[in-house]
Amino acid sequence: MNRYLKIICLLLCTALYPSCGVLSLLTCNYRIDKVNNPMLAGIGVSTFNDLTKLDAITALKVATTLLSGSLPLSATVHIGVSNPNTNAAQISGLDWILLFEDVQVLTGATQQEVYVAPNGGVSSIPLTIKADLATLLKNESLDRMMQFANGLLHIGEKGAKVSLKIQPTILMGSKPVKMGYVTLSRELSIQ
Repeated sequence: MNRYLKIICLLLCTALYPSCGVLSLLTCNYRIDKVNNPMLAGIGVSTFNDLTKLDAITALKVATTLLSGSLPLSATVHIGVSNPNTNAAQISGLDWILLFEDVQVLTGATQQEVYVAPNGGVSSIPLTIKADLATLLKNESLDRMMQFANGLLHIGEKGAKVSLKIQPTILMGSKPVKMGYVTLSRELSIQ
């Protein structure tokens, strides 16, 4: 019932206030633009591109961190929003769920307001991601953990599949209304 009420409110708002950007937001295009500064145990992930060039100090740091029961991962994921409509769109926040190789890693939210200009306007929403992979993967099989690590470190044929489920929030008057989830996927490439 609550879902139907939200839909009715959105339709009414769109009909009564076409310039409010609700319809524009519903038809915006979302994508993962880029992943900046991926770090594993405080070391740039690109360091692991060629394991034959991995120095002893870096290997020791990763091993020490892992033996302590932790393997911190951090990165900034940039979400691109483009608006093909003739009205502007505005997002007042964003809930998100991050998945690596189809394993839910982290959830979060940002309250950053984003304005997307009409007629092809583009905006970017940066999401700071921080997670402890050792904790998140503790219930996974050794095979699955190796598959995950190989994908993350870009070993083998392809990189890790990164998926992000985003749920934009808009303001209707002063009340926040969450839209439906949009799933974005991208192969993590190390540069």
